[in-house]
Amino acid sequence: MTISFPPRYLEKEHGIVAVGVVTENVDVEFVAGIFGDLVDVRPVSDYDGGAGCDVVFRQCENRQEAEVLLPACNSRQPEHRILISLVSPYPALESVAHALLVPAFSPGGIGVDWEDVCLILRSGKRGVLAVVESGEAVTDTLKLAESVLPKEDRTQISGVMAVVFAPQGTGWMESVRQLGRAVETLAPDAGRVLAAPVILGDTPICAVLAVFPE
Repeated sequence: MTISFPPRYLEKEHGIVAVGVVTENVDVEFVAGIFGDLVDVRPVSDYDGGAGCDVVFRQCENRQEAEVLLPACNSRQPEHRILISLVSPYPALESVAHALLVPAFSPGGIGVDWEDVCLILRSGKRGVLAVVESGEAVTDTLKLAESVLPKEDRTQISGVMAVVFAPQGTGWMESVRQLGRAVETLAPDAGRVLAAPVILGDTPICAVLAVFPE
């Protein structure tokens, strides 16, 4: 899966987010190249603290897992870590970073604030991410998410982030409506963020992140 983006025409009100990537087990320059000028990607050798970064990503030994650190902002927003498991055949760290960063920092039909993304992440300590790239990306991703989230577990979901990566020049509203309805059914009591960033290329991509308290 390769995602590329149209140029960013306007700076975000609060500037570019500083993204730390732990250098162990990952090519930081490759990750930085993926995002271009959307975010400021920095190598981090010491994962603890994430000094100077707004968020830090670490590839786990299990290649299908990535850990995300939100450094402490103040006494009401202490340091927070969440372990995210990817249930798709793509690189975990890049997939997690795409799902979390692109909606807030790429041009799109429906954008979200970085603070909203952080609220979803801070709602739990464990996440499950389903990603599919296909002509029926929304339908296929929802099927995948439902297959790996037993019904008894869905009542425990504390937050959901759902993203349609829409190819430039294509209609995306119906896909967003479909995804929004499905996510509301999947986790009716959870906090939800829905986004539709624009990407270059011809094939839509959909990502659904479910966050659990523990």
